Amino acid sequence: MKCMTFSNYSWLSIFIILPFQMINGQTNSYSSINQFIQTVESTDSPFQIEADDLSEFTIQIYWINTDRRYTDCFVDRLESYIDAGKIDLEYRWTWPTKDTQNSLTIFVIDPETEIPDTIVQDRALIISAGKRLKSTIPRQIPSYSIGDNYNGFIFDLLAQYLFKGIRITEKRTLATDTRLSFLSPGYMGLDSQWLNFQLDSILQSGIDSMAYPGAEIVIVYKGSVIYQKSIGYHSYDKKFLVRDRDLYDLASVTKVTAGVSSLMSLYDNGEFHINEPLKTYFPFLAHSNKGDLSMKRVLTHSAGLKPYMVYYKMAESNNGKFQKHTLSPTRHGEFSYPITDSIYASDKFNKFIYNAIDTSGLNPGNKYVYSGLSFLLFPDLVKTKTGNTIDQFLYTTVYEPMGAHKIKYNPLSYYPLNHMPPTEMDNFWRNQLVRGKVHDEAAAVLGGVSTNAGLFSNALDLAKLGETWRRKGTYGGRQYWETATLELFTKCGYCEEGNRRALGFDRPPLPKSDYSSYMSPLASQSSYGHSGFTGTMIWIDPEYSYTFVFLSNRVHPTRSNTKLYSQDIRSNLHSVLYEELNKKSR
Repeated sequence: MKCMTFSNYSWLSIFIILPFQMINGQTNSYSSINQFIQTVESTDSPFQIEADDLSEFTIQIYWINTDRRYTDCFVDRLESYIDAGKIDLEYRWTWPTKDTQNSLTIFVIDPETEIPDTIVQDRALIISAGKRLKSTIPRQIPSYSIGDNYNGFIFDLLAQYLFKGIRITEKRTLATDTRLSFLSPGYMGLDSQWLNFQLDSILQSGIDSMAYPGAEIVIVYKGSVIYQKSIGYHSYDKKFLVRDRDLYDLASVTKVTAGVSSLMSLYDNGEFHINEPLKTYFPFLAHSNKGDLSMKRVLTHSAGLKPYMVYYKMAESNNGKFQKHTLSPTRHGEFSYPITDSIYASDKFNKFIYNAIDTSGLNPGNKYVYSGLSFLLFPDLVKTKTGNTIDQFLYTTVYEPMGAHKIKYNPLSYYPLNHMPPTEMDNFWRNQLVRGKVHDEAAAVLGGVSTNAGLFSNALDLAKLGETWRRKGTYGGRQYWETATLELFTKCGYCEEGNRRALGFDRPPLPKSDYSSYMSPLASQSSYGHSGFTGTMIWIDPEYSYTFVFLSNRVHPTRSNTKLYSQDIRSNLHSVLYEELNKKSR
């Protein structure tokens, strides 16, 4: 069947027409799925959104009928694909009189109400729910008629179908399409009751043992979100419940979500090569002991770089003052970024870090030693090659086009403070609770923007990025990275040396290794991901069509809380789907 689409407009018009009478109780999901499939199949030219760039895609909805029970089902699912701020819902009693040339208009009206001839036809969609004759809808306007026995689940499915989250197979079943779908574990052939019980129990155990005050988790199987949950509170005072919208400090997960993502883009454009030495991209290192280190060695943590340096302490002079172009107790001139109300970072602090890396020692040999130093340099490489800062480069080329609007640096510039669970009560340096600003001290002195740490996200938007990696660089009909590039960056770099690492990505312990890690011991050797100090993790397993995201603030109120590790909570959560799949294969 040929789909009627619009891909050249940032606004969409949708009209939903419901009968005035009350609706029967919601039917079970399988009968709703059958009804939804019949709805699509009975439509002459089923309409779907073809836009592969959701950066500027916005929807305007007018809902007029008094029956509003299923509005949230539809709107909430739309918000799974684009940010809530890009969807405007207005309840009305009459037709809007303003020009709707660039709007998505949803009319929830009595079936006998006439549809005005002012509708912009190439940006409109009518969804008729109830006994409305199809002949009363202008034929040139895309429409769906979902009949009398509709429910919230059908509206949910319709939202997924519009954004190409689901498709109808030749066997008249639903499957994932180009974006995430939200089908139940049971529909995906899994034991829903067992899966949910196991995951719920492990998550709750973390709350009960105070391994973290709250957490978010998203599990994607075969492209469908089969489990999504937010649990607990932002903090132990239990004032703010964790919501799916909440943004957690990703810590070192930023290394792959920002650092590796950017390097892969540069690689695709011929601007970066893994066998080039550091000095090619960072000329200031040309005469240091690091200039000839290969980027492959650097990205696999086998170049001999020091693990970490405490730059804010290094910036302190013996007289108690700060070295030039580093920190200041007041805001002025170059000291514009407020770490606290009494610590301001210079916008030239990166030069201080460059000098510290240049003069730092180098470990001999190629032994695997985890180091974040190079990830403090990559933002300037991106700026040199693209002309854009790392945050704007990623927003415009990766996150926003795929609808991952909640992956943000310095999130307080975009969202209110109560959308961000706090990290640590910092008694070492900042002497205050860290909330809405990056926890990592190195990223903090860089204005919160680094590829070592700095990104915040909710679990769902992070899963979109993970799914793009798993789908070989493609999401929503857009190719973000070449397949060969993903394969190069995610394969083991020096397995023959006993180093499990890929290019920036972490990987499972090598076979016959006695090393235990934060990911499931059942993860395949083709899997990859990363963890974060604050209590975060993303893991992708192409062999099992599995993407796993876990976010928490285990460092609240103190980093000394290591129960997340000692109780193997992330590993246990990660193992549940593997256990279910292995159980099915026996």
